[in-house]
Amino acid sequence: MKFRLTVLIVFSLCLSNVFADEGMWLLGNLRKNKQTDRVMKELGLQMPVNKIYDPKKPCLADAVVSFGGFCSGVVVSEDGLVFTNHHCGFSSIQQHSSVEHD
Repeated sequence: MKFRLTVLIVFSLCLSNVFADEGMWLLGNLRKNKQTDRVMKELGLQMPVNKIYDPKKPCLADAVVSFGGFCSGVVVSEDGLVFTNHHCGFSSIQQHSSVEHD
């Protein structure tokens, strides 16, 4: 029993030093954490963080679209061109296309 408790404590202490500095940040936390802002700039970010996500203004996060909850894409033009994987958009393309209007 003591061994299991010791292993659990050591494992818990090891987890306390884990950081998410690899680029997987929660959008809502970008503006709250100055360390995240600093790390992103060190990794090459050249724009203000509020241009990536701002709940009150247009931002890059608004360009991300969802296809049925299982795929995503990004709007890349003012005409509505969406960049995504082919298998994600295939059924939508079929619905809006015909032999006469391809």
